[in-house]
Amino acid sequence: MYCKTLIGVAILAATTLGAGAEGEPADQPPKPTLTDVRHLADEIAGDKSKLESYCSLGKLHDEMQQAVENNDLHAIDALTERINTFEQTLGPEYDRVIDGLDQIDLNTAEGQHLADVFKSLQDKCE
Repeated sequence: MYCKTLIGVAILAATTLGAGAEGEPADQPPKPTLTDVRHLADEIAGDKSKLESYCSLGKLHDEMQQAVENNDLHAIDALTERINTFEQTLGPEYDRVIDGLDQIDLNTAEGQHLADVFKSLQDKCE
């Protein structure tokens, strides 16, 4: 379940960033380390407004997925605006970590360790 959430957040971030990045060079962000992810999770968990934003992003993922499946461009635009607002609250470190997640295979031990950190953070949302 938490791998699905992690993948969903990564896809959501890539979808929102990719929507405006057409024609730009594909500079790959740095691959996040376990230390990077732990630091980010600690920072989010320690700040009530950041945790609320993170939890809201998780909820918006389902709405975005449904809008994409329905090819509802109006809903995608509206959700993208809301997502961008929450991501601004989480700061540039969040963007950097999330942007680099596509370089990690979640089926490896490294990927599972990162997923465990995100699962612990997601558990704080419930």
